[in-house]
Amino acid sequence: MIKTGYSYLIRPLLLMIDLVIINVASYVFLSAELTNVNFIIYINLAWIIISYSVGYYNVYRYTSQIKLISLLIRHLLVFFMAYFAYLGIFKTSLVIDQQEYFLIFMTLSTLTVKFLSFFALRIYRRIGRNFRKVVVIGSDQASKKITQFFNTQNALGYRLMGFFSDKESKSKDYLGKINQSFDYMIENSIDEVYCSTSSLKVEIIKEITTFAKEHQINIKFIPDAKNLYGKNLALEYYKTIPVLKVKSLPFDFIETRITKRIFDIFFSLMVCMLILSWLIPLLLIIIKLESKGPLFFRQKRGGLNGSEFTCFKFRSMEINDKSDDLQVSVNDPRITKVGSFIRKTSIDELPQFINVLIGDMSVVGPRPHMNKQSLQFEKEVNNYFRRNSVKPGVTGLAQVSGYRGEIKKKSDIENRVRLDIFYIENWSFFLDVLMTENRNLTASIVLFNKDYQMLHETIECFLKIEKYNTKLYLIDNSKRNSFQGKFQNDKIEYQGSEKNIGFGKGHNLILDKIKTHSDFHLILNPDVTFSETIIDQLIDELEKDQELALVAPKVLFPNGEFQHSCRRYPSLSEMFFRRLPIFNGLSKSIID
Repeated sequence: MIKTGYSYLIRPLLLMIDLVIINVASYVFLSAELTNVNFIIYINLAWIIISYSVGYYNVYRYTSQIKLISLLIRHLLVFFMAYFAYLGIFKTSLVIDQQEYFLIFMTLSTLTVKFLSFFALRIYRRIGRNFRKVVVIGSDQASKKITQFFNTQNALGYRLMGFFSDKESKSKDYLGKINQSFDYMIENSIDEVYCSTSSLKVEIIKEITTFAKEHQINIKFIPDAKNLYGKNLALEYYKTIPVLKVKSLPFDFIETRITKRIFDIFFSLMVCMLILSWLIPLLLIIIKLESKGPLFFRQKRGGLNGSEFTCFKFRSMEINDKSDDLQVSVNDPRITKVGSFIRKTSIDELPQFINVLIGDMSVVGPRPHMNKQSLQFEKEVNNYFRRNSVKPGVTGLAQVSGYRGEIKKKSDIENRVRLDIFYIENWSFFLDVLMTENRNLTASIVLFNKDYQMLHETIECFLKIEKYNTKLYLIDNSKRNSFQGKFQNDKIEYQGSEKNIGFGKGHNLILDKIKTHSDFHLILNPDVTFSETIIDQLIDELEKDQELALVAPKVLFPNGEFQHSCRRYPSLSEMFFRRLPIFNGLSKSIID
């Protein structure tokens, strides 16, 4: 179900009005000495950052006037403190009476805009515009209160369609049994559904929640049971009626989409100018020399909200009539020699940055599949349709986690969808930055004075892994460092030990060393071989830990068990520093 409307424009519009007021007030009431470029940039950024921090524009339909006044006072106090901080640092010689008119004008203007927009929207909604269709599921006392609230508070813009309950009712608002609600919500484009937690079974609540997420319907709970409170729920009050809502996801906010779009434009522009500008004419010659056909392969793929777009790739196969029906497989005879190389190095995907620049795709997001595959997966895989709530990406969390290439079994696509949903629900700007590069998998082996039968096989197993940037650390704990010089490979780093430090301390030395540049760390036994599938399974298990995933190295064991590293996890700011090579030295000093 695709939601339409213009409510998402209200906040950015109000922000623009406030910024205009700030700049006009600065030029009218403040001296020319103060209103230079630095001050204007500072004062505008201060307003934006402070408003975001205090939630100044987080005004909802049910927000009370008291809450509105509280937001206004908090925001202005912090903003004026930032203003005087600037004066204290850079302009201490200015006379205070130059600012009093500025402060008065700012206070009165922002107060006027805030309340005028607040009441204008209420009047607009009272006449039947900008409304949301809602239904209530349940028939207890709390459900009756919320039903009465919607029927009497027309200015809030809620249009109650009725309620569903397995207990039949003669009320004019009664719409039928609960199992009839699902078709009704689709047919009538319902925006929000309110569930009574005391009159519904847990299984029914879970079913309604899953349905709402799949069809992009906001779901809220009328609380009674204490066990429903959690980090994913937020308590709101509709006058005196408590309501639990599922916390908004990052992409529910226009600020998120604007930030992501700015990042997409900047990143894709750099790729187009610095790489594609010379790569396109070069590959045009090479591809044309090997096989007949165009340079670009064009195919219709599913985009934002299920819309179609033309996806660009460098052509890697002979011209054939099965490209829209048959996915590429290993050793596919349709792949050319040049195509094999550009597919292995992912060069064939680079033209998709043109799609990003146009606005059809994003740098990071769920990968788009062939339309035939998408139709099949929508029927077979839970939550597959939720991927359409964001733009498809050139790369994604599933891809950097190793799930790429041919989809051979159902678990392949299920894992991709699970990671795509995780990305949608936990997006941050730093996560996008991290996803633009391959993740690092490190490993360590502590070697004692033994004759290892399978050491070479163990090392070979690790070095064969291609899904990650790999690095192996050998800690030589033998008496005479007898393993020195035996393994020559740029992916292997040897470290000798002057004394017997033991198994645990040996690995801890490496954990200290790699904590600023490893995403996952594997502890290996020198006499145990393993398959790459086991590593995928271990990392897959760790990814389920949403509190710590993607922000720290974790210790993995090939026998199927895992534990977290005993070292503290770096913050997102530290993560940002460690991902930029120029800041490596700074990041080490911060973390150590």
